[in-house]
Amino acid sequence: MPFGATVEVLSNAWAGAPVQSVHLVSLSVTILVGGVVAAVFFRWD
Repeated sequence: MPFGATVEVLSNAWAGAPVQSVHLVSLSVTILVGGVVAAVFFRWD
């Protein structure tokens, strides 16, 4: 889990500083991978 990216994004957003795109990409990829894993393993019967 990209906890460092989450902390950086939230800290920068709270301070009004620009958010680095690499952190947003990291969070987006994590959400995408988590969604795919959930769709594969957690299906309704």
